[in-house]
Amino acid sequence: MKSDNAIRNGTSIFVGIIVAIAAFVRGALLLPLLLVACSVWGLYVLQHLRGSLPAVPKKKAKAPRRAKFVVPDIEDEPLSDILLLHVNQRVTAALQAATSHGNGPPKIRLPSSKKADAA
Repeated sequence: MKSDNAIRNGTSIFVGIIVAIAAFVRGALLLPLLLVACSVWGLYVLQHLRGSLPAVPKKKAKAPRRAKFVVPDIEDEPLSDILLLHVNQRVTAALQAATSHGNGPPKIRLPSSKKADAA
């Protein structure tokens, strides 16, 4: 709160100096004096703002990286077992996603058997 008052007081003084320069100085000296007054006031404001800013927080340590996904070797297992594992993972992920939203048990749609019977 003190820095706000200091900036307000500095602004009041700045306006008074600008009015005094504009009232009493004429000619080629007017512009350089106005530039000096503005520069000094800008430095004053920056000094007070720098003191009132919170400290910059240090960077947090990075989380350890997860191990990369390794594709299992499928030469030893039959393809049906691998497909079963894949479907199991997909169903488990869908169930976890549905129950994590708090909607209760998920509604699972099974494919209709009418098309299969017609073929």
